Parts: sequence; structure tokens; C-alpha cells
Amino acid sequence: MKFRALVLLILLFLSVKIAYSHPSKVNPPKRGSIFMLEDRDISLQPEQAYQKYVSGSFKELKGYKYNAGFSKSVFWLMLDIPANPDSLFFVLGDAHLNRVSFYDLVSGKPVFKYETGDHFKFSQRPIRCRLFVFPLVPQQIHVAATASRNSLYLVRVDKHNESLQISTEILNRADFYAKQASYNLINGILSGSVMVLMFFSLFLFITVKDRLYLYYIVYVLVMCLWIVADKGYGYQFLWPDSVYFASRSRPVFNCLMNFALLHFMQSFIGQTKASRVYKPIQLLKLSFIVLTLLFLVPISPENYYGFAYIMLIAMLLLSACTCIAVLTSVTIKIREGNKQAWFYLISISPLIFFGLAEVFIHAGSKEVSNSYLSAFGLQTGLIMEALILTFGLAHRFNNYRLDREQLLLAVNAKQQEITASIIDTQENERRKISDQLHDDVGAMLSIATWQVSSVLTGEGYLKESAKEKLEKTEEVLREVALSIRTLGHTLSPWAIQKYGLNKAITDLVYQINLSEKTALEYAIIGFESSGNYPIPFLNDIYRIIQELLNNIIKHACASNAYLEIIEHNDQVSIIVEDNGKGIDLSLSGNSDGIGLESIRSKIAYFKGQMEIRRKPEHGTIVVIEIPLRTA
Repeated sequence: MKFRALVLLILLFLSVKIAYSHPSKVNPPKRGSIFMLEDRDISLQPEQAYQKYVSGSFKELKGYKYNAGFSKSVFWLMLDIPANPDSLFFVLGDAHLNRVSFYDLVSGKPVFKYETGDHFKFSQRPIRCRLFVFPLVPQQIHVAATASRNSLYLVRVDKHNESLQISTEILNRADFYAKQASYNLINGILSGSVMVLMFFSLFLFITVKDRLYLYYIVYVLVMCLWIVADKGYGYQFLWPDSVYFASRSRPVFNCLMNFALLHFMQSFIGQTKASRVYKPIQLLKLSFIVLTLLFLVPISPENYYGFAYIMLIAMLLLSACTCIAVLTSVTIKIREGNKQAWFYLISISPLIFFGLAEVFIHAGSKEVSNSYLSAFGLQTGLIMEALILTFGLAHRFNNYRLDREQLLLAVNAKQQEITASIIDTQENERRKISDQLHDDVGAMLSIATWQVSSVLTGEGYLKESAKEKLEKTEEVLREVALSIRTLGHTLSPWAIQKYGLNKAITDLVYQINLSEKTALEYAIIGFESSGNYPIPFLNDIYRIIQELLNNIIKHACASNAYLEIIEHNDQVSIIVEDNGKGIDLSLSGNSDGIGLESIRSKIAYFKGQMEIRRKPEHGTIVVIEIPLRTA
């Protein structure tokens, strides 16, 4: 399983690497300059911002990137685009900007063209994309505002009181759509992998009925929703008309994700109420629920900024406490020798790494990059965590299965032991009853028969009627004695103990042939010495054969029958064949079927098999195989 997991992980990331290495990833040529101005007072109008640009207050945005972190400012961007015959797009890489205003510069005056953002419906975006994309008018159509004949565009980016990362690109149409296709392909691969793992966990939940697997599915689902919201796909596809939820989706899913993470962790590592960190974790879970409800409070966008800033700081502090609580809980369980805690620690390590990278980016301590880490870091961390946790859950399921198998084997062994004890007890009781019938009742009947016989053979005078009665009495006594002798042998076949199974079967066949009702032929191969087998096993073999032959005589009305017994190295084979009217297999609850059920129960106890076939011409064939290893 470990080898297959490694192969799966390698294939997954090779496919992602191939997709990410698409030719569209080659850096396009620089198609203009971008300048930036920070408006700390949030007071500049478009005309004032343009004058600031003319006066040189704007600074060039090196590398088209800037990480402001948590900021209370609004930023102005000026695009200086040389003449270009291609259709160009200006791309703002942050998928969550509250308000973006786009202006053309015509004759030195800003002319409003687009306004969009999370505070507007998704349909208001000029290009349908998770990012903010604006088409740039080609040079030959645009009226230049400067002597250099370059095209100028003014952009106002408003995300104050939140974390802002400005990542910009100027792409032609072909490069833009090729890059989006590459990104969508990678997200499709990663999302599909997560769905496969979730369906596998759902299968484990349905199979085992353990809530842990359901907690895991909820945790991964909420995390996926948070990533979908964070990357802008949620606003594009799931809630495009909900301006209210667009700015709240990320913190709401983040709080729910932390709650699900803590709840799943407690169940996965087996944390109980006795743990010293149990109550703090319960308090953290309650805090995340309260924070989720507070984020959902309907507040106007104008008043939401200050409120959201405080709530986001609280969410970051609670998230840091969550990391500490998780690491503490896992460490305690590792010291207790809990293997599941190792699985959890290894699984969250990549997610913590990529999560910290995301936190550093949002905090402004790391330059924004369009590299794989910033674009797909969280998805990759989630895939690695989900994959490791899934194999951890599979390991748990395998241990559960092995424990169940061991328990089942122990129960079966105990049942075999109890059954063997019952059989031994039955055999002992049968032997006692047989001995009592033979020694006590049989002896008394013999004495009574002898006394009657002595009277009949004596010299005294007997009336003819009395003599007939005594002769009848003698006959009845002999029949009763014979019946008791037969019953005693049935209860405990003494011939098996004295002479072995071979001789006991031979005597049984002789008695059947003596009745002249059925001509029985037989063949016995093996069982020359019966000392290698327990007496109860041989007794049951004898009774199975006895019951089969009894069915032939009483119910099949066969004139001819054949019995074959073969002792193999690993099993006993019994074949019984007759030319009678056959066995009615539907008989199971009546007296005729009781004997057949008794045979089946004895064979099942020894883990044997029985097959009953009707002969095409007439009669029945019964084939029985009983393994010797269970004897």
C-alpha cells in the first residue's frame, strides 16, 4: 500500500508539473510600464490622481507586483502602454478586491469606463474571469494623451482594512486564454484528486459506519470550499449574484474549516475529555462558531470595512491558537504511543508549510509571485494532507478489519471448543444410557426371557392357552431386547470403539442386507486403523452413513443401493447411490426432513460439503466431503 501511495503521489504531481510547464508559462515580453500611488487618506479623485502622475508622485511598480499586506489605504495604478496592434488585457491577480474603477485617459482627462469588484455582481465584470481583467483599447483607436503617443489607463484599487496583494500582468488575447486554460487544468487535476479521496472516504464510512470518516469528508469539503472562495471560483460559479456573501465567504469558510479541523483531529487521534487540552479545544471550536455567525451579520459595505478588520485580526489569533492546540494534542498522543497521531502530524506538515506561506503573503512579508507556490500552494498542501490522511484512514480501516477477523477467529475457536465439549458430553451421556440399557434393562429382559423359556421347556402341565400366551410373551421380550440392543448401539456404536469404523460399517451393511428389503453393495478404502481419529468424529461419520442408509430404506423404497467410503490424506469422501424415488429437497421442517437436516448440521460442523443430485434415470446420488484437518 505504501508503494502504491508513493506512485500515486508521484503521478499526481508529475501531471500537475506537466500542466504547469505549458508553453504559455513562458514570460511574455514587457508590453508597458505600470506606476503606483498609495492614497492613505482615501480622498483622491481621478483627476487629482492623474495630476499626481504628471507631477511624478507615482512610483514604477517593479516586476508588476506589490504586497501591501493588511492596509488601510487605497492604491492608484497608471498603465503606460506603447502602441501595439494586438488586443491586450490588463489582469489584476488578486481575486478579491472590493472595488476596482477603470478609467481611460482621453486628452489628459480620466474617462470612466468600468467599475467592478466584490461589492458588485459578478456579471458587472468586463471579462468573465475569476480575476479582474480589463480589455485595453489598441493604440490605433485610442487617442493618446501624451506626446509619446502611448496609451494611458488609470485604475483605482480599493481593499482598505484588508490584506492586499497587487499582482498585475499585461497579456495579449492568446497568452491570456492559454494561461487561464493551464490554471484551470491544474485546478481540475487537484480538485479531481480531492473528490476521489472524498468518495473513497465515503465508501469507508458506508462500510464501517464510523463517524470519523464522515468528519473527514466534512473537513475536506469545507477546506475545498474555502480554497474555491479564496481563488475566486466561488464568486464566479457558486454565488455570482450574492454581493453580500462574496466578501464574507472566505472568513466564513475559514472559521468552519478550523472548527472541522479541530473536531476531526480529536476523533482521529482519539482525544478524550480526560486530556488537558480537551476543554481549550472545545472553547476554540465554540469561538469559531461565534465568529462565523458574526461574519454573517448583515452590515452595509460602508460599515463592513472597520468591522471586518477587527474580525480578521481575531480570526488570525484564533487560527494561531488552533495550530498550537493541534501540535500540543498530537505531541501528547505521540508520547502515549498513538500511531494515528504520527499520521496526523505528517499529514498537516505540508499544509502548515503552504498555509504559513499564504499567511506571510497576506501579512506583506513576502513578495507576491506568480509561481506555483503562490498560485497552487494551498491546493497542493490540501492534496498532500488529504492523501496522507486517507491512507491513515485506510490503515485504521485495515486495523479495524484485522481486529474484527481476530475477534471472529477467537469467537469461532471458542464456539468450536464449546461445541466439542457439548459433543463429548453427549457422547458420554449416550454411552451411559447405552451401558444402562445393555447392562440393566437388557439383563433383566434376558432373565425374564429365560424364565419364560424355562417354564415352556419344563415338565409341568400347562394349558394350551397359557402356553400360547407365554410363547407370545417370550417373542415380545426377545423383540424388546433386540430393539433395546439396537438402540444402545445407535446411541453409542460399541463396534467402533472395539473394532474400528470399518468393522462397524460392515456390520451395519450386513444388518441391512439381512432384512432383504434393499440389496446394498459397499466399498471401504482406508480406516484400517481408527486410532488416529477422535471417537466422536468416527461416531458422527457412522451416524451420517446410518441416516443416509435409513432414508434409502424408509423413504426412497430402493431395491438396490451402493455405499463408498474413502479415506484420503486430507479428507473423507462418502458416496451413497440408490435407484429409489429420490429425496425431496423441500423436506426440512417435517419428520422426513429432520434426518437430512441432522446430516447437514454434522457436515457443517466439520466444515464439509454435501451435494445431492437426482439421477436422470431414477434414484439419487449423495456426495459428501469432510476435511480431516477439522476432525
